[in-house]
Parts: sequence; C-alpha cells; structure tokens
Amino acid sequence: MKIFLPIILPIILLVIAFTYLYKLHQLKLSSWYKGYKVKDIFRYGVFSLLKSTFIYINIILIHNSYHDHHLIELTLFILLFAVFSVLQSAYSLSGFVSRNKLLYYSSLDYFRESYKKINNIFSGYASKFIKHVTLLTKVVIILMFVFTFVPNISIFVTANVIYILVIIILVIVSLALNNIVYFGFVSLMVFQYEPASLSLDNTNFLFATISFIIILVGTSVENRFQNKMFFLITVLPLKKLNFNLGYNIIQETKQVKVYQNIINNYYYIFYKKSGIVIVYNTLIDPKSSNLVINKMVKYGEKFLLKHDVY
Repeated sequence: MKIFLPIILPIILLVIAFTYLYKLHQLKLSSWYKGYKVKDIFRYGVFSLLKSTFIYINIILIHNSYHDHHLIELTLFILLFAVFSVLQSAYSLSGFVSRNKLLYYSSLDYFRESYKKINNIFSGYASKFIKHVTLLTKVVIILMFVFTFVPNISIFVTANVIYILVIIILVIVSLALNNIVYFGFVSLMVFQYEPASLSLDNTNFLFATISFIIILVGTSVENRFQNKMFFLITVLPLKKLNFNLGYNIIQETKQVKVYQNIINNYYYIFYKKSGIVIVYNTLIDPKSSNLVINKMVKYGEKFLLKHDVY
C-alpha cells in the first residue's frame, strides 16, 4: 500500500491523461513538431522550463505545509496554485471560463425558479386570507403557515445548499481538467513516497526529478494547446463577403473588426488597413476571453506581413 500511492497511482493517472489527450487532440499532439523552427522550440522550451520551475516550487510548498500541519499556508499555496493554473495562459483561462459559464446560467435559472415557488406560497396565503381579521383566523393562518410553509422552505434551502455543493464540485472538476492542475497533482503524489517535509538534506532526488519531469510534460502540453487554440481556414478579400447578412460583430478596434458567422461559427477578422479578411475556426469560445481574439489578430498580422499583404 505504501508504494501504491506515490508510484502506481501516478502512472495510472498519467496513462489516463495521455489516452484522453490523444483521443481528443490527436492531430495537435501527433504533429507537434510541424511548423516549428529551432528557435521556436528553444523559446517555448525555456518558457516551459521557467513555468515548470515556478509550479514545482509551489508544489513543494504545498507538500511541506501539509506535512508540517500549517493549514493557513497550505490553503494559501493551494489557492495560489489554482489561480496561477487558470490565469497562466489564454487557453487555460478561456477553457475554464467556458466550462463554468454554463454552470453560472444554469444555477441562476435554478435559483430564480426557487424564488418564484416561495413567492407563490406567500401570494397564495395572502390572496386567500387577507380579508380575515379575527384573532382566531390569524391563529389558524399562522398554524397553517407553519405546517405548510416551513417544510417547503426547508426543502428549498436544503436543495439550494446541495446545489451549491454540486456547483463547487463541478468547478473542482473543471480545474481538474486543467493540464497544470492535473499534472501538478500527479507530481505532488510522487512526493508522497517519503511523506515528510522536503529539504536539501532530506529529499529523494530520483522522485524529485520524476516529479519535475511530470510538471514539465504538463506545461509542454499546455503550451502546445495554447499555440493551437485556433486554425486558419482561409484568407479572403473583403469584397467577397457581405457582413450585413448572417454575422455578429464580436469586437471592433481602429485596426480590425471581428465577426462571427452564425451558421458555421467561424470567426472572420477584417483588417481595415489591407482590406483582407482572415477566417478562423476554434473550439474555444473567444467571447469568454479577449485574450483568444487578441492572439487571433496578432497571428493574422504576422501571416499578412509574412506574405507582404499587411
């Protein structure tokens, strides 16, 4: 049992992760080397290394705080890790926002419905008994109110508490789908081979190295998805498109105007200076974060400059 948690279970989790990632993102992962030059690989490698180092230190602090029973520090480091994992890339932030936007609107509808039901109970009693003014009638109304309303309100309160817990669980699941969180958690599990605070003179460097490599793999996968959030479909002159029909304006600046086609959901970025439109497809909702749209715009500018169009 001692060896299962720090060794066997992380291996199982890594197999699950790569199976899941390969099935969903086979094209992105199998062709990772295409389109990269040596300087790009070096630049992204250094960036992944720096990011991995920060995450690694955070994981060690979480591990030490837990084993030293410093609960306040543990909570702060976990929050720092969660916030960093969401904000560290446009891909991560957009994915997290997109996953939780649906939760927000569904919970809002649920609470509105609960409020209406409670309101109906009050309205029902008010409409039926508002004209009665005798003391006996008031007593009867109060008793009926207690026996009928209190159980109902208890049900609503209990249901709402349970629903809030469900939302919290779903948010945690959403975080678990984040590459940094998932691989960071697996890395943390490896440290449990020696469940004690880590220091320079009290560390199994083999497992410490394995833990860092796991984090480095996670950040590399994250960077790959960050650089492949969208795909360039085609480049068209403005005269071939009629943006008055079937398009919604998403964003407009002095340089560009961003549309979304309501039929195919493609994003059309019109560069005002050159009169060229670049069409993108993406599985992430760019409306959830301007970071994705900004990356599309910058990528398009580089593409146009490379082909002497911009």
